[in-house]
Amino acid sequence: MESIIPAYMAILLVSSASVLTETVQTKYGRYIGFIEDTEYGNVTQFLGIPYAKPPIGDRRFSAPEALTGQENVTFDADHFKPACEQNEAIFNNIYAPHLANKTMSEDCLYLNIYVPSSVDRTRQEPLAVMIWLHGGGFQFGAGSLFDGSRLALTGDVIVVTINYRLGLLGFLGTEDTVARGNWGLMDQLRALEWVQINIEHFGGNPGNVTLFGESSGAYSVGLHILSPLSRGLFNRAISQSGSAIMNGLNRRPRERAIKVSQYLNCSSGSLSQSSLSLVWCLRHADVKDLVKADGSITSSLAPFTPTVDGYFLPKEPFDMIKQGLFSAVDYIIGMNSDEGSATLDTLPSVLYGEGMNRAMFDTFLSQIFIGSYPSPLPARVTDVVWSTLLSHYLPDDNNMADYRRRYLDARRDVFVAQTLQYAKHHSAKADCFVYYFNHRSSRSQYPDYIRAAHSDDLQFVFGRILNVGTREEKELSTEWMGAWASFAKYGNPNFSSSQIDWQRYSESARSYLEITVNMSESNLKTRLLEGGSMLWNDVLPGIVSMATGQRQQVSMVASGPGMVALRHSMAATDSDKDWGMSTQQAEEVMLSLILIVTFLVVVCAALVRMVCYVDKKRVPPSRSFVNEAYDLKVFHKCSNVDKVRAGCPHKSMESATKL
Repeated sequence: MESIIPAYMAILLVSSASVLTETVQTKYGRYIGFIEDTEYGNVTQFLGIPYAKPPIGDRRFSAPEALTGQENVTFDADHFKPACEQNEAIFNNIYAPHLANKTMSEDCLYLNIYVPSSVDRTRQEPLAVMIWLHGGGFQFGAGSLFDGSRLALTGDVIVVTINYRLGLLGFLGTEDTVARGNWGLMDQLRALEWVQINIEHFGGNPGNVTLFGESSGAYSVGLHILSPLSRGLFNRAISQSGSAIMNGLNRRPRERAIKVSQYLNCSSGSLSQSSLSLVWCLRHADVKDLVKADGSITSSLAPFTPTVDGYFLPKEPFDMIKQGLFSAVDYIIGMNSDEGSATLDTLPSVLYGEGMNRAMFDTFLSQIFIGSYPSPLPARVTDVVWSTLLSHYLPDDNNMADYRRRYLDARRDVFVAQTLQYAKHHSAKADCFVYYFNHRSSRSQYPDYIRAAHSDDLQFVFGRILNVGTREEKELSTEWMGAWASFAKYGNPNFSSSQIDWQRYSESARSYLEITVNMSESNLKTRLLEGGSMLWNDVLPGIVSMATGQRQQVSMVASGPGMVALRHSMAATDSDKDWGMSTQQAEEVMLSLILIVTFLVVVCAALVRMVCYVDKKRVPPSRSFVNEAYDLKVFHKCSNVDKVRAGCPHKSMESATKL
C-alpha cells in the first residue's frame, strides 16, 4: 500500500553501526522505526508507540482515553518504553535482566510492531496481524519481553506486542460506575482499536487480526472472546495455557479497594464509604505507595484480577459460554503437559528435592478442589469427595517422589478439564482446535521428571530456541511458528512438514494434536486424558451438585492460597440444614453417590484406582481437614518454605496464581 512506502531513508550512527530507518505516517503522527538485520532476514521494528493517553492523574482507575490526532508530530520509535508498574523486587530480579528498558512507569500504554522487511509493501494484499498479550498472573510482565521478529519473518505476518496495566493499577474496582475495574483489559481493548485504525499504514490487514496470549494472556484472550466490547476487533484467537473459565476472577473487588484505602489512610474501612471519595484519594496517592499497598493486600487476600463488571464482562464467563454469548472466532486452545510445575517454583525443596510428604500432598490436593467452590461444603460431602480424590491420585507406595508426581498429575488434569470444557462449547459455534504440548526442552531448567513445564511453549512460538536447541527442536519451532501464522492467515494451523491434518475439535470426536518433535500421524489423537477430565468435569461436580445444589466455578487451575482466599472464611457444620433433608435421606443419598462413583470407576480405566483395596493409608482424614482450608488463618501458619506441618498449606504458593 502506498502509505507504507518510506517517506525517506536515513543513515544513523548507533554504536558505530549504520542503521536503516523507515518512517510511517498515521493520523496520530509519523513514526520512525529501524530495520533490524538478522540471520533469518530483515525485520522493521517500531518500538514504544503510544496507543492511549497516559493513565495518570485523573485518568488513573479509568478506561484508557484514545489519542488525539497529531499528524505533523514525529516520534522516534526505536526503543522500548517502560514496563507498567509492578512489584519492584520481583521485576528487578526476574524480568529486568531480560529487558532492554529496565524501568517501570505508570505511563506505560505502548505497543511494539514487527514487520517483515523483505515483502513487497506496495502489493495489494496486506499482511495478517498477530497481537500478543503477555502472561504474568495480571501482576507482572511486559510486552517488550517478547521479540516478535522471528515469528514475523517465519510466518510473513505482522506481530504486535503490548503493555497493559497490572495489579491494583490495572484491576482495582468499587463495584459501581465510579470505578468498574478491568482497566488492564480495557487497555488491551484500546490497543485492539488502535490496530484497527492504524495497522494498514504498516502493511497490515485490519480485517485479519489474530489475538493470542499465554497464561493470564490466554485468559485475557478468552475474556475478549466473551466481551461484547471486543467483537469485530479480531477474527481469530489462540490461548496457550489458559481459557476464559479459569478460576481467576476477583469476586470481592470493593472489599479489596477498601483495604487499599485503609492502607493509605484514605478511609476508615467502612464498606459504605463513598466510592467517589475513595477513588479521589487513591488517584492522588503516590504510585509507589499504591504498588506497596498492592503487595500488602495481595499477601492477605488475593491478587487484583479481572471481575464481572457488567460492562466489559457482563456475566459470569461460564454462563456466557453455555448461553453462546461469545464471538464465533476461529480458535486454538491448548496446554503443556506439566502446567503444575509453576506451583512448585517457590518450593525448591519439593521441586528439586526428594518430593513431598503425605501431609503436604493432602494439603495441596485439597486446595485444588476447594478452589472451585464459593463456600465450604457440608462435611458429609467433603468425606465422599476426599475419598474419591484419594482413590484416584493417592500413589500405591508411600514415596515422596510419587506424592509429588500424583500432585502434578492432578494439576495437569484440572488444566485439561477446563481446556476441554471450554472447547466443547466453542466448537459448537466456531472452528476450534485443541493441542497438548508434551516435549521436554533440552534447555529446561526443571528436574527430569518435568516434561513440558508452564511457559515452555514460548521459546518455540517466538523462536528463541532456534539459537540453542537441538536440530529437532529448531525444526519444531520453525514448524510451530509457521502453523500459528498459517492459522492467522487462513484459519489452517497445520504443521506443514509433518503431513498431518489437524482435526477440528468436536464433542463427539474430541480430537487433539499432541505437539512433540518429529511429529507424524501418530500425533493425531482423541479423548485427551479422559479419565482425569471426567473426574473434574463430571464426577466431582456431580457429587456436590446432587447433595447441595452448589455449582463449581468450573476450574481449579490456579487455586493456590491467592485464589482460595477468595472463599468465605467459615468452617462448614455437619447439620441436616446443610443438606435440606433428614439424616436418613442424607445417608441414602450418600450411599447412592458412592455407588454411582464406584460404577464410574469400574467402567473408566483412568479411574481404576477408585476400586483399590481399603487400608489405613486410604482412609480419608477427619471431616474438618478439607474444610479447614477455607479458613484464611490456615494460610498464615507456615513461616519457613522448607518446613511444612500437617494441615498447614504452604503460604509461598504465589506461583499457583501465575495464570
